[in-house]
Amino acid sequence: DSKPFNMTLIHTNDLHARFDQFSRSGIDCTAADIANKTCYGGIARIKTITDKIRATEPNVYMLDAGDQFQGTMFYSYYKGNITAEFMNAFGYDAFSIGNHEFDDGPAHLAKFLRKLHVPALSSNIDTAAEPAMIGLVAPYVVLTKYNAKIGIVGYITQTTPDITATGPNLRFSDPIAPVQRAVDELHKLGVNRIICVSHNGYLDDQRVARGTKGVSLIVGGHSHSLLHNDNVTFPQAAGPYPTAVKNLDGETTYIVQAKMWGEWVGHISMGWDANNKLTHLNGEPIRMTMDIAQHKETQDIVNKWREPFDAMTKVVIGNSPVALPNGAPCKTRGCGLGYLMAESLRQSYTGSLGKDKTVIGFIQDGGLRAGLPQGAVTVGNVLSIQPFSNSQVEMPINGTALVDMLENCAAGTHKFNGRAVTAFCQYSGVRATADRSKPVFQRVSNVQIRDNNGNWAPVDPNTEYAMVCSDFIATGGDNIVPEVNRKLLVRQLLSDVLLDYVKKIKAVVVPDEVGFQLIN
Repeated sequence: DSKPFNMTLIHTNDLHARFDQFSRSGIDCTAADIANKTCYGGIARIKTITDKIRATEPNVYMLDAGDQFQGTMFYSYYKGNITAEFMNAFGYDAFSIGNHEFDDGPAHLAKFLRKLHVPALSSNIDTAAEPAMIGLVAPYVVLTKYNAKIGIVGYITQTTPDITATGPNLRFSDPIAPVQRAVDELHKLGVNRIICVSHNGYLDDQRVARGTKGVSLIVGGHSHSLLHNDNVTFPQAAGPYPTAVKNLDGETTYIVQAKMWGEWVGHISMGWDANNKLTHLNGEPIRMTMDIAQHKETQDIVNKWREPFDAMTKVVIGNSPVALPNGAPCKTRGCGLGYLMAESLRQSYTGSLGKDKTVIGFIQDGGLRAGLPQGAVTVGNVLSIQPFSNSQVEMPINGTALVDMLENCAAGTHKFNGRAVTAFCQYSGVRATADRSKPVFQRVSNVQIRDNNGNWAPVDPNTEYAMVCSDFIATGGDNIVPEVNRKLLVRQLLSDVLLDYVKKIKAVVVPDEVGFQLIN
């Protein structure tokens, strides 16, 4: 490391199987989107840009910060096979595993990692007790090219077991100590130019930067944060690109992230002097607009991948007079899409807990992976909203526990285990008011339940209700339910529940008032 070294870094994160271009809401582009030039991303545009950068700039490296899996029919149909093909072909140098890589369990992730020729990194996952994963994940890798050694350290959010299907054997720890351990090991190997690739979120990456030393740059993901220096054009930017943080040594560790879906590709120029001190680190993410040509051979491959599921997904099953977005509108209050999914669950009740039970439908905002466009509703729309292989379960819950659950959502913290609640409640068959100015666990009032005749009555603490939700929620996902229930019979896939419901009602109707009525 005794010679100065300059390099270019390309980075992506949270692609969520967006192989083809997409609309503003992350679903397939319509003719209108194309006419209005509001399609973005797609790996054919990423290929155009990466080829251009590699042809014109020195010493180019490429990193991905996780969540390649889940979000479109490309994943539902191919389950990661084409993800490995794409990442291998694009010449990524390293990849940090994201939480969604675990959505189909560790054995499925292992199968993907064996196909992937890119080092998969995570310093804070202990795989020792999970036979499927042993030897497939490294804490760090030393990249030796361009006559230089660059250490890349990976880490993931410690909340991963709460939000996906990691199984009982993997252990996830706070990243600070494992990252520092990896950096110290790299120093012993004579590697002093170190970059982290992280699937942990923008805010927590800042905490990791403050709590470690020896890291020049953290390339992040998970929080879908756009970092940009032009916050007039992009008022939604979460911070500057790069974001500078003082680390334990009083030096600067920089943080970057490139929103999500491949709408943006990160682009950094950086260098070190002969003493391994950063001389510069700057850049700007590149937006993958329609002004960037799609690389023809790559787009041909994407079109070919589409063929098997395209005909099936184009079948129209209903109509929605209004667009129902997912994402931000569903994260802090009741939203139309949340109500639609919750009501489809409520109406899917099989009577397993008793035919006369009053039924509640429940879904969390993170279980809604795409929005519903205005107009024709297709099979593809539904499969984009529910790409997971999660299933419907019917869970007994008494009035007291139901109110506790609503309090957990209103607080963002679990009343009994004290851990963060990592999603927001969307439901049907329940009405409630939440006052955020009140102390936690005393915010929810006026809880009413709709009985099977459509009449509303105050919740009864001792009555047992039937809650229809996903197996993910019932078994403790997102840390919402007061008490985990692993003994439930798994029924239909959630995608089938929603398909059946839309086919039945034909026209999607959502009441004006849904979910929590928020005050203060």
